[in-house]
Parts: sequence; structure tokens; C-alpha cells
Amino acid sequence: LRVVDELGFVLPYTLTCDLLGVPDVDNRDELRDWTWKSLELIDAFATPEQLAANLEGAANLAGHLQEVIEWKRGHLGDDLLSVVIRAGDEGEVMRREQVISYVHTLYLAGMHTTVNQTALSLRALLEHRDQWERLRDEPQLLENAVEELLRYESTAQYMQRKADFDVDVAGVTVPEGTQVVCWIASANRDPQRWGATADELDITRADARQHVAFGFGPHVCIGSWLGRMELQTVVGTIVSRFPNTELVDQELVWESNVIRGPKELVIALRP
Repeated sequence: LRVVDELGFVLPYTLTCDLLGVPDVDNRDELRDWTWKSLELIDAFATPEQLAANLEGAANLAGHLQEVIEWKRGHLGDDLLSVVIRAGDEGEVMRREQVISYVHTLYLAGMHTTVNQTALSLRALLEHRDQWERLRDEPQLLENAVEELLRYESTAQYMQRKADFDVDVAGVTVPEGTQVVCWIASANRDPQRWGATADELDITRADARQHVAFGFGPHVCIGSWLGRMELQTVVGTIVSRFPNTELVDQELVWESNVIRGPKELVIALRP
């Protein structure tokens, strides 16, 4: 199974289309590329050439979504996009011109993050065979296992933030207005928080759900519950239906320093 192409992208893409109430498209590969480049705009270390390519991809995605929204105006129904369009027209919760940016965010947040986290999670479990077998024998651990996988191998490596006021961090003052890079993946492996086993995968970890893989406070991911459900479905189904699955020997190609994940991950499904 090619996890990224055949499962990781297909599941969130199909769910996004179903939730929004929009049809599939013929240019999936282009759409996938546009959403990826749009998401890469949050890369704090992008070169000018990468930034230009990402901006072009974001513009292409915006144009596509504008067409989708205009089509949807003539096909309103009982779906999320119809609710958003009506809200924009009413102008109380959001303005009409905000509809496209809202949908743009849903596309970005709901696709590649799930794609990468799916591949990272399966790889982590298959590289820690004792944890895979523990989950196979004790399926009731699935929910906690997903939380531990999110902690252990977070696809979102960091996020950029700006200090609204002077903040003291471990004796260092971050001045108001300073742009900072907050390393989510580092926080999820911080031994001061997680103890001596911070770098170990333990699906029975009691406080695994205290990770910050989805952000924290006002910045917490609005789709965190859907992401958890997708991961539980994929991991739980493969472990139960193909308990002898193995990781194929391969040289992984890693994409992005901000939304981390392998370009492809191949596993051998074995019942």
C-alpha cells in the first residue's frame, strides 16, 4: 500500500468534498499541489524562489475555490459550504468576501496535515513492533494510541506567532511585537514535561492527550476532532484487519520543515 497516494490523500480529500457538498474534480493532482504550496506559505525559512512558487499555488487555489463557490450558489443544500455561503450573504457572522478565505483555510487545514500525520503514525507504530502488537492485542488502547502518536511524531513542526506584550520565557524576555517560531514538535518531546521517556513511543502513556500537536488555547485546530477520528479509523482498521503488516525497506524522501512528512510511505498489508 502506498500510504500517501492511495490512502493519506484520498481520505481527507473525499471527506472535505462530502462535508462541503462539492463534486470531485478532474485535476486532483493540480489541486493537491496548490493546497500544498498554499500551506507552505507558513514556512518561516522559505527562500524567495519557494515563496514565489507558493504564492502562485495559493493564487491558483483561490481561483479554483472561487469557481467552486459560484457553482455552489446555484446548488445550495444541507452541507457546510451552503451554511458558510448563507452566513456570508447575511453578513452577521462573516462578510460575503470572507467566504473564500474561510473555505481556503478548510482546504489547507483538512488535507495535507492529515496526509502526513497518517504516514508518520503508521511508520512510528511499525518501527516499534512491540507497540503495534500491544495495540493489536488491546484494541481498547486505540484512542490513547492516536494521542501518543500525535505527541511522538507531530506533522506540524512549528507555528509562527507574534508577542502581543513582553513575555518572559525561561528567564529570557521576548519583547512585544517580536515574531517568534514556536516549536510544537520540540514541546511534545520536552523531557521537562514528559520525563525520561519523552523520546519513547508508549501507547499507554497516561497523559498523552496533553500534547500540543493541534496547537493550544485560541489557536487550537478547529478540525482536531475530525483529525483524531480519521487517524483512529485508519490506524484501527489496518491494525485489526492486517495485523501482520510490515514496513517495506525504503529510502524516505522528506517534505517540508513545517508540515513534516514523507513524500511516500510503502507498507506491506498482511492479514
